[in-house]
Amino acid sequence: MALNITSFISFIGAILLVILYSFDPIKVSFKDSTNVAELEVYNFVMYELNKEALQSVSAGQSGSKFNDRVEAKKIDFTSNGDGNLQNIVADRAVYDYKLLKLEKNVNYIREDGTLFNSETLFYDKKENLIYTKSDFSSEKGKNSVNGLNLAYNIKTTQLTAKNIVAKFDIKD
Repeated sequence: MALNITSFISFIGAILLVILYSFDPIKVSFKDSTNVAELEVYNFVMYELNKEALQSVSAGQSGSKFNDRVEAKKIDFTSNGDGNLQNIVADRAVYDYKLLKLEKNVNYIREDGTLFNSETLFYDKKENLIYTKSDFSSEKGKNSVNGLNLAYNIKTTQLTAKNIVAKFDIKD
């Protein structure tokens, strides 16, 4: 009987050694943490106030704050920052703390009647520059402008674009 127990223990030990050396351990890899949202909100409205009045209202379908950026879907932003009421609507917005990128169905409307449409719009806050890398159209009253690669310097009010087609209503 002692021989059978010794054989059984040796057999189990041999099996354990085969398992130990023939199988690889499970390799666990972690995804990049920049793609994990720190905060998510849905159907939100955000108000920016100062001591004197309401400065802006932002509303959206969803918003996510990541380590390196903020993203929002179906964004609607209204501001009274420069004395003119202005509204920007876009299907998607990404802000990486340097550059705001608005994508798909971007519409900008000012209180003075200025309308602007594009598929993408970039806003560089540090450089005070608004620009597109695609087609755009703009209207004010009966006047309209279509073109490519709009660049507007907010401080100098200098506007540049390529391939411009403009229609102006000139009154005598």
